[in-house]
Amino acid sequence: MAVTPTTDIETIRDAQIVLVEALSPAKHSSVPFRVTRGEQDFLAWAEENPNACLRRFDIKEIDAGPPPEISNLTIEARRVMIEVTVAYPKMFGAYGSSSVRDAYDLIRSDRDLIDGRSGIGLNNSGGYVSGQWTCIRQEMEIEDDEESAVLFSSLTYQVDFYKAVAS
Repeated sequence: MAVTPTTDIETIRDAQIVLVEALSPAKHSSVPFRVTRGEQDFLAWAEENPNACLRRFDIKEIDAGPPPEISNLTIEARRVMIEVTVAYPKMFGAYGSSSVRDAYDLIRSDRDLIDGRSGIGLNNSGGYVSGQWTCIRQEMEIEDDEESAVLFSSLTYQVDFYKAVAS
């Protein structure tokens, strides 16, 4: 009898962090993706430290999902929503001579890379952990508050996986 591999959202999240940190940006390649240290709220930290937040990111579970669709005494099928948020400081001329357009071009390039259009991102089965069977992007948005010193790019994904049932 075949054994179905299982995992948990923490293992998936940690693997996604490693995957994003390993990406090689096409634009402004000297600045890598770096996960937040998690010492305080990421968005608040980025707002307080705009000069240090370029490509700093966080990955978190935003919705634990509905009750399992499949469950037995040993495993259950889980569906959760995760959000990948990347910070970009609003710095005049930092991204090119057309500051706003160039900033949005950089964000778009990075989102495509994270999303897996390069074949190595989160939306590609090559980045899945054992027990996970999907990571499907649901939404993309850029938060551009006029009073903020930072642009935030957010990607929301549906993640499906088998989880071991605690005994």
